[in-house]
Amino acid sequence: MIARVDSSLRKDTVVYGAATLAERLASLLLLPLLTKTLPPELYGVWSQIVVSAGISVSILLLGLNTAAVHFLAGLEDSRGQRAVAHAMLALVLGNAAVVILLTLLLTDALSRLLFGDPVFARFVRLIGVFWAEEALFELLTAVVRARRKISRLSMYYVIKNALRLISLAVGLIVLRVSLVEAVWLMVLFQFVLIVGIYWIEIGGPGREKRLWRAPRWREIMVFALPLVPYNMLVWVNNFSDRYIVLHVLDLRRMSIYAVAYSLAAIGGLVYSVLGFVLYPYLAERWNAGDRAGAAEMLRTTTHTYVALFVPFLTLLVMLRTPITQILATRDYLANPAVVLALGVGIGLFGLYQLNLYTTLLAGKMPANFAILTVATVVNLTLNLTLVSRLDIFGAALATVVSNATLAIPTVVVSRRALPYAFSWRSAARIAAAALVMAAFLFVARSALNVGNILILAAVAILSFAIYASLGLLRFHAAPGRP
Repeated sequence: MIARVDSSLRKDTVVYGAATLAERLASLLLLPLLTKTLPPELYGVWSQIVVSAGISVSILLLGLNTAAVHFLAGLEDSRGQRAVAHAMLALVLGNAAVVILLTLLLTDALSRLLFGDPVFARFVRLIGVFWAEEALFELLTAVVRARRKISRLSMYYVIKNALRLISLAVGLIVLRVSLVEAVWLMVLFQFVLIVGIYWIEIGGPGREKRLWRAPRWREIMVFALPLVPYNMLVWVNNFSDRYIVLHVLDLRRMSIYAVAYSLAAIGGLVYSVLGFVLYPYLAERWNAGDRAGAAEMLRTTTHTYVALFVPFLTLLVMLRTPITQILATRDYLANPAVVLALGVGIGLFGLYQLNLYTTLLAGKMPANFAILTVATVVNLTLNLTLVSRLDIFGAALATVVSNATLAIPTVVVSRRALPYAFSWRSAARIAAAALVMAAFLFVARSALNVGNILILAAVAILSFAIYASLGLLRFHAAPGRP
């Protein structure tokens, strides 16, 4: 049984990983599209629109996307699934109506908060609809994820990001409309996609009655609601630096920081793919009482994450200048220390995220909340103290410290609930291979024109091949001493 689950886990990881890679490629193509057609201030506005969705979606969803995966995984009753899904959708739609109304009533105030100037108020009038669509998409795909239809789920994410790229490209390049009009076009395309997903995965309205008496509804809400303040704290810890940089410095400096963060966040592809696929399998093993199988899944996933993230970080730091110039312009070039710090911070957050799943299953929400609260206070304190003194490097340094505050105690709590061993011998080998990779990149950067995109791609592929040749990229490393 465990072997079959492991086989399915590997298959789903590959499928979802390929789709997420395509998704991130579309997101990467957005970077030059926006930075090379818009002034830095307007790219900063776009960045804030996307970032603001994080906390807004958390409020709109009320933790129901995580609850859907937890409670619908393994549930065979299709009528019960539809009842729960419709109840969740009804609640999210009601929340969305309230939020959209508030954005219309508080336009100038929100423009000052989000963009630092009321002159961008026209963007506030669309963000409520954008937030609502993001929340609905996340809820619908959570239902698909709970059913372990990973291939179909992957297709939805690819379509969504392709539509985002196409709509903005058509608006800005073909139709030559303003950014706000291009975003409205994107919102329209995403609405059509969301309606299609709903009709395919859940079915038309009117099939279920007494939505609020859906199976286990009370239990679902008890599980979900504590996730709301938790998710809000996660957002504050991850993205409040943007607002502090915006209001302490200016929108242009924030746009430079946003580009550096976007490049470092590419590494988030690793933990997002692994964690996204892992959680429903981990929940299934946990609910079945198979702690040994769950521990082995988590151990293998953690080793794979470290082995994949380290070479990415090495490549990013060594070639950050040509990468930034190709994907953006020199106007967005950040100090290498900023890129390194952001990469390390995101890497630490990945460790936190993978181990968080175990703590959720073990009912360690109070401990999680306490850890996150401390990390958020550390983050805000450091940002408010360091940004005015160290510019955007202060924000990047705050990211490292706060995410270390998150990751270390969460790993400790996770391993108490689900003991697993990580091979420190393998970790040493990974570090050694990364040094060899860095040496090769240093030589290649000095000898070749890595500003050429083809040469840059060839150098990146060869450097990864050197790293992989040392035998580190394996999905099944032998357990080592913790």
